[in-house]
Amino acid sequence: MRPLSVTSATKLSEGNKAAQRPTLAKPALFQIIAYIISSVEYLRTAYAKILTMLISLYLENYALIGQQTIEFAEGFNVITGETGAGKSIIVNALALIMGERASADFIKAGKQRAILEAVFDIQGRHIDGYVSDEVLIITREISLNGRNLIKINHRVVTQAELKKISRYLIDIHGQHQHQILIDPENHLEILDLFTESKLRAAAREVFGQYHAVKKEYDLLLQNRDLRQEEKDFLNFQLAELENANLQAGEYTELKTEKSRLDSFTEIAEVVRGVAEKISGLKDGLRYNKNKLAQIAGKETALQNLADKAEALSLDFEDFHDSLADYENHLEFSPQRLDEINERLDLLNKLKRKHLKQLEEEDITALLIKKRDQLRTLLSGLEDTDERLAKLEKDLAVAEKAYLQAAGELSKHRQKIAAELEQKIIGALQALRMPRAQFKINFTTGHYTAGGLDAVEFLISANAGEPVKPLAKIASGGEISRVMLAIRKILAEQDQSSAMIFDEIDAGIGGETALAIADAIHSIARKHQVICITHLAQIAARADYHLRVEKSATADTTTVAITPLNKAARELEIARMLSGKMTESAAAHAQELLAQGNGGGQLDAAAHAQELLEQA
Repeated sequence: MRPLSVTSATKLSEGNKAAQRPTLAKPALFQIIAYIISSVEYLRTAYAKILTMLISLYLENYALIGQQTIEFAEGFNVITGETGAGKSIIVNALALIMGERASADFIKAGKQRAILEAVFDIQGRHIDGYVSDEVLIITREISLNGRNLIKINHRVVTQAELKKISRYLIDIHGQHQHQILIDPENHLEILDLFTESKLRAAAREVFGQYHAVKKEYDLLLQNRDLRQEEKDFLNFQLAELENANLQAGEYTELKTEKSRLDSFTEIAEVVRGVAEKISGLKDGLRYNKNKLAQIAGKETALQNLADKAEALSLDFEDFHDSLADYENHLEFSPQRLDEINERLDLLNKLKRKHLKQLEEEDITALLIKKRDQLRTLLSGLEDTDERLAKLEKDLAVAEKAYLQAAGELSKHRQKIAAELEQKIIGALQALRMPRAQFKINFTTGHYTAGGLDAVEFLISANAGEPVKPLAKIASGGEISRVMLAIRKILAEQDQSSAMIFDEIDAGIGGETALAIADAIHSIARKHQVICITHLAQIAARADYHLRVEKSATADTTTVAITPLNKAARELEIARMLSGKMTESAAAHAQELLAQGNGGGQLDAAAHAQELLEQA
């Protein structure tokens, strides 16, 4: 069978409803009465506000299933089968439909991919961006190569998107939920399923504001001593730089002067030697210039050379005088060299301490920049106490607003808790715990986004026993009944999702099982319920019955899910009662089915005949 399309799935849903709708029989009196009774039963079911219904689940190459479409009905669906037959396959498949992580281990041996497709009737609801007058289809493809695919109404989506939307479609309850129930850390969250969301949102919003201010305040307060140490260190650094009396360009000038003083001896010797040679040249030039001047009058052509000799003599005189003057003023000061070396040592020390740059450059500009940065930073640190004072006032305002919102939420929770306690006690009494007492204990916890409340569920299952923590005294069967009681109450106010009960009957039998069956049947008036059970009492109350069977050959093992008619249901209920078909088991099965209007439809004709006989 191929996966259902939107159109065919809609027709299937309409066909199922039409099949359940009674038709008018021949106008005999008892048949008319039968029609009326059947119509009343139909209207009770058909017009219950079931907002979400799982129409079908298609599985291909999934686990031990080759290819199968499992169809579901409105109301109470039950799935039964031998232990190990593969009932968990359906629950695991629905968990994948809800967005659980897929694994190649789910693929049937020898196949390359598995396909899961769930078709939901959502009654034209607007679910997180998806609007449909017909159905919503979720498809998952799991491949060995890891190229998995998720689609909603044939559009590819992410796993996160699937999880976001599936929570409006399916709600699974099983042994994992039992563990959640016995952990007090989850009790407030369970209570809040019944409280006003606006009050929770208001508390969460003001807590966010309070938390932001508190975080900044605590950070400043925590670091105040550290900041004082930092401030002292920065002040030390600043004083060191300010006491150095830094001058722009100073480093380069000192390096130049030091280089000259370090070369004083060499400079003095060169200047002195040049001066001596220039002096000898000057005297010889003066003598030869005079000789030319004496004979220039005798030879006109020599006058030009005599003039040049005069000019050259004057230049030599001027150069010699300048060199002599430089030599006369040239002096070496060891004290000045020491001063320069000391100053350069200080600047280099400051460079190593305050600067990352170690290149030979004019570092005074960088040190001046560092000094100015320290001044600015210290100015900001001076504002810490002022900032703390302001934050302290803001924190008081935010805390007052939070306590007010948390207080209002707490009062509301305690009011709802008191009402819920009585409802749960009533539900537990109906579930064969006639002496049960249930208490929701409140204590004041820490400041949280969820308010100040910490709650814990307390229970007493027996008369005369005080209430104690649920986790410490409740048996598995009692835990199951408390969970069912909470879900039954929640179902009365929330009709938005199909509910899956995975062996919620653990640790239960006898009359208690009948009570559990009644409770689940009651939930099914407003929700589609799919229940996996080992108990015949629960299975007999269902409106629609599926059996899981495992078969094996020498080479392969397969699992099949089959809908049961009335006769097949009797056989299955009898098997569940005694493990095999016996006359007593068959009679008991027929009795259970009769009590539960078994067979999927009310035997209206028999009921009408009984009424006529009584009349």
